[in-house]
Amino acid sequence: AHNRPALAIQAAVDLNAVTLADTKRKFVESYPFPIPSIWSVAVNELLANQHFVRYNTRYSYSKLSSLGFVSVYDQLFEGFPSDEEKAKIFDCFVEALGEDP
Repeated sequence: AHNRPALAIQAAVDLNAVTLADTKRKFVESYPFPIPSIWSVAVNELLANQHFVRYNTRYSYSKLSSLGFVSVYDQLFEGFPSDEEKAKIFDCFVEALGEDP
């Protein structure tokens, strides 16, 4: 018989616990109104990108990254017809990612 050290296995967090489909569903449920196509395509791409950043195992909140995101969002929505709707979309977007706007 060999003397082997005991092997301990530790369960990792299920990285697929929140899928991209879940994040997109949360967004659409919280903001069920049509977004003009010039913005909706970009919102979907940005949501997908932020989902993978947010649910990466090495994710940690960063004020600098958040400022960068807000800056990109503001540039993306420059010229959007309604400031009120722009703010609602932002809140729904951030909440869909499990964050606090």
